[in-house]
Amino acid sequence: MNHWIIDFDSKTSYKSSLMQWTHASEDMNARLKIKANSLEEAVKLVEDRGWGFDITYPNKRYHTRKAYTDNFIWRGQPKKEPQYD
Repeated sequence: MNHWIIDFDSKTSYKSSLMQWTHASEDMNARLKIKANSLEEAVKLVEDRGWGFDITYPNKRYHTRKAYTDNFIWRGQPKKEPQYD
């Protein structure tokens, strides 16, 4: 089932010399995630509460499944390169 997630930016992160980026535990909105069934429902929910928002569409990768041995299949002689004078 496809759904949209509303999450909040953390405003209390800082750069630590030891741990790199660290998030403070005081910001509870950074941990909050709300699910919506459609984009329209998510936008309506956010606008009704007066929150600003950015829409990020999911990145989907499409590839064909193949076996590891398919990488080594004989495909015939290589094509000859054109001869230039």
